[in-house]
Amino acid sequence: MTDKQHSIMIVTGEASGDLLAASVIDALKSDHPDYHYCGLGGAALAATGAEMLGNIEDLAVMGIWEVLLNYRKIKRVLKYLEAELASRKPDLLILVDYVEFNLKLARTAKQLGIKVLFFVSPQVWAWRAGRVKKIGEYIDMMAVLFPFEVRIYQQNNIPVSYVGHPMIERVKPVYSPEQARDQFGLSDNHPVIGLFPGSRKSEIKYNLPGMLESAIELKKRYPDAQFLLPVASNLGDEPICSYMTGNEPDIRMVSGYPYDIIQLSDVILSASGTANLEIALLGKPMVVYHRIAALSYFIISRLVTINLFSLVNIIAERKIVKELIQKDATPRNAITEICKILDDGSYRQTMVDDLAEVKHRMGSGGAANNVAKLAGQLLQQP
Repeated sequence: MTDKQHSIMIVTGEASGDLLAASVIDALKSDHPDYHYCGLGGAALAATGAEMLGNIEDLAVMGIWEVLLNYRKIKRVLKYLEAELASRKPDLLILVDYVEFNLKLARTAKQLGIKVLFFVSPQVWAWRAGRVKKIGEYIDMMAVLFPFEVRIYQQNNIPVSYVGHPMIERVKPVYSPEQARDQFGLSDNHPVIGLFPGSRKSEIKYNLPGMLESAIELKKRYPDAQFLLPVASNLGDEPICSYMTGNEPDIRMVSGYPYDIIQLSDVILSASGTANLEIALLGKPMVVYHRIAALSYFIISRLVTINLFSLVNIIAERKIVKELIQKDATPRNAITEICKILDDGSYRQTMVDDLAEVKHRMGSGGAANNVAKLAGQLLQQP
């Protein structure tokens, strides 16, 4: 069979998945330029030259209520893609994240005898573990981002491969530390404290006020302390400024250089999320500080089956950074832990060493190339 006879369909439903999907297609095209590629994604996937079957704008909704409001539109896209699978009969379907939607496509593909590669496992290790067996019925290979996810699928006799996390290659500061200090107007030899409240308005709402209150008290204890706060490009300054009372110390808000802020920080007070992994990869001590709506926490706390919240601790399989979650997320607790990191050299070094172990466990990267290799292997199987 020649390269021209192979066709691959790839589908994702949100912006982060679009970048992953595009990176996989680029990796595949470097070795197999004559394959036919088509799929649903965004601007990044379109830039690869793949034939576009739709845009993520039709699917990119978050939250239960938003999904219900857009249910008919989402269902229409699903039916369209199922029809495309039936008519095109691609040799391989690659599904990137967007789990609930993509598992429905996977089921259709299996009914049609089409091989399925799923990239980015749902968080079955945290909640709804029973999904694993159902997932195994619909896929030929699961490509996971974290090494600890492998055994979950192996225990259920589901083909799985650890491909590495794409973040490993992405987390790189733009400037050297000296250049960044000049760029952001920081003084040498004075402690730098990073405030990372999150990149969504809801995260800002629940996390930023307590972080700002912590900064006020920390400035009293460390008069030379300097504060940096990254601003998500999708938000701008306004949502952050609306929570400031005027009593805060000088907090430099920086847009577009999150990894430089991490690099310069001596300690970071961070909301839970992927930012924790970025901080860990750059080896900086942190305190995880996270609050959500009371009702949401009530529901989630009854669904989640693990007692670790931050991905850093989950990967380490033990608590190496302090987790201040919900009622424990108070300025007093945050200040106590930050002071311990700044003042106790042994405690700080232990955390730095533990973060280095997390980085080691995350591997050497190359996720896109590894997924492309898996795709090639599946195509060669009868």
